[in-house]
Amino acid sequence: MALPRPKIPQPPPHPIPTLQTLSFKHSVYGLLNPCYVPSGAPDLHDDTPSISSSGSLHNDSAQRAQSCATILAHPSTQLLLSRSPIKEVPTIIISFHRTFATHLRLAHWSGPWFNVTVFWGNHDTDDSPDAKNKILISLDERFGVEWVTGEDEGLAFRSKFGGMEGPDANAPEGVGKAGAEVWVSNV
Repeated sequence: MALPRPKIPQPPPHPIPTLQTLSFKHSVYGLLNPCYVPSGAPDLHDDTPSISSSGSLHNDSAQRAQSCATILAHPSTQLLLSRSPIKEVPTIIISFHRTFATHLRLAHWSGPWFNVTVFWGNHDTDDSPDAKNKILISLDERFGVEWVTGEDEGLAFRSKFGGMEGPDANAPEGVGKAGAEVWVSNV
C-alpha cells in the first residue's frame, strides 16, 4: 500500500524532470523511459537538451520529449492522469506494456522515494468506438522505488515488486542498490 506523503516532503536528489532525461535497463523488464508529467502546464515539455545527473548531454532529448508527449497524450494515460493528484504530487509515468500492466505511475513521496502503482488499460487493444468498453484498472499493486544517484545510478524497486513470495522470502536490507529487490541501472 502506498505511504501517505509527508506534509513537508524532502526534495529529491535532483529535480524530478531530470528523470525524463534518463533511461534505465533491466534484463527482465527491458528499457524503462520515465516521462515527467507537468502539473497543468500547457506546454508539455521543454525540448531543450538536458544534462543528466551524471553530467552527460542527451542528444536525443527532443526525440524523448516527443515520445513522452505521445505517451502522455494516449487515452489510457489521460484517464490515469485524470485520477491522479498531479497538481499536488510530482508524477512520472513509465510505459510498461506487459500481460497485466501498461503503465507504472511514480508519485514522489519524499527525498529519493516514490510510491509506484501498476495500471492496465485497454485503449490499445479494444477496437470498439464505444467509450464504455475502454477501461483502466489499478491493480492495487503498490510498490516503492528509490531513485539512487551518483556513480551507480538507477532505480531500486522494493515492496515485492519482483514478486517475492514464500514463507522463507526476505526483502533485501539497506538503501540504494543493496536494498533493491529489483535493480534497474541507468544506461
